[in-house]
Amino acid sequence: MLPMRAQGRPYQGLLKEMNKTTLFTELVSLFDENKLSIDDKTISIDIVKNNSLDFKRALVGLGYDFNDLKSYRNDTLKIRMAVDAWEDIDCPFYLTWSALYEQVALSTQVPKYFYVIEDKTSSISVENENIKKLNLFCLTRQLLAQMSDLCEPKSGQNKGKDKLLFIIETENNVCRREFTPNVSWCDLVSIKDVDDALLSINKLIDALNLGDRQDTERCSVMRSALNELINTCSNSASIFPSLVKAIPELQKKYDEHHELFIKRFSVNKVLLEISQQDLQYTSKLNEIISNAQSKALTIPAGLVFIGAIMKIDYYLDGIAIAVGIIMTTWIIYRSLDVYQGSFIHIENQVEAEFKRYDTLSEEAEVRMQSKKTKGELLGLVNKAKNNTNLIKNCVLFSLFAALLYIYHSTPMMP
Repeated sequence: MLPMRAQGRPYQGLLKEMNKTTLFTELVSLFDENKLSIDDKTISIDIVKNNSLDFKRALVGLGYDFNDLKSYRNDTLKIRMAVDAWEDIDCPFYLTWSALYEQVALSTQVPKYFYVIEDKTSSISVENENIKKLNLFCLTRQLLAQMSDLCEPKSGQNKGKDKLLFIIETENNVCRREFTPNVSWCDLVSIKDVDDALLSINKLIDALNLGDRQDTERCSVMRSALNELINTCSNSASIFPSLVKAIPELQKKYDEHHELFIKRFSVNKVLLEISQQDLQYTSKLNEIISNAQSKALTIPAGLVFIGAIMKIDYYLDGIAIAVGIIMTTWIIYRSLDVYQGSFIHIENQVEAEFKRYDTLSEEAEVRMQSKKTKGELLGLVNKAKNNTNLIKNCVLFSLFAALLYIYHSTPMMP
């Protein structure tokens, strides 16, 4: 008994398609074994009685409107190539490769079943060079449609068949590229190394459809590489023929541009890191200097307080105030020493942090920015140390001034 899945329509459709493939393979073998001719879009095949039924079974199974009276004439089988003679599929027979290409150009899709009469080649011959070139044409058109800013038609299998529009920003200007993705069969068949071209086009398509957050960036990089190739074309009509012949070169340029993009991204990341370190160390220095200045104002504020509010009536009051100011000054002085030690530590940190950027020998921009930021930070550190020394001197001066004021304001000991 068949499983439930096998009893549904998808399974039936699969069986039907497998049966068509088998029938078409048999029909190709019969065509190869028999002599045929073409007259007014009708294929005439000299057959014998022992294979006439095989022809009929294969043709009917593929959807051909088979009529015994019209199809058999003496020992000749007549097969009409008209559209109305086929139901499930388009007529799979083409007189020439050029005729097949015209059909492919209309649909941007290689038919699943086809037989080219001029050299008896069919869709079964997957390694045929012409089939590969048709696939290359379809994949190139699909890739460009996916990359374009605007295309006609806008969706479906035929997307971008009639027109492609690219608006590409460069360092100096904005380029507008509009063209129709058509190429003659003669140009297409002249392509060499089609296997390399197919490998390249598939790599480019895969790069645009990885499904991660960088798909947009990769598309932008690919458009930049595409613009370089378009710049070499003399007019819009030559753009697509030139591109379809230069797919390996497009992939090479994309790899080069993508590598530059990654390097640029890395450089920007490092520059941002340097900028963040600059802000971090600058904030630390400003905070330390602000705290040092606040502490240094303690003694002058004390003097103002003593002079404005307090009244020293006894020498012991003066001694107590003097002791308090001396202790406060000592604490402030010790704090300023700690701050100076912090400045030395920050200076050593800056030296160590920015030294690693010097190893990026291939990135001159990083080295220049690193050197500039490092110099500015070390300059701030030296300035902070000098300011701290100045604050310490001001604290000592304030102490001596306070002691002198207390001495003159305190009554003499009896």
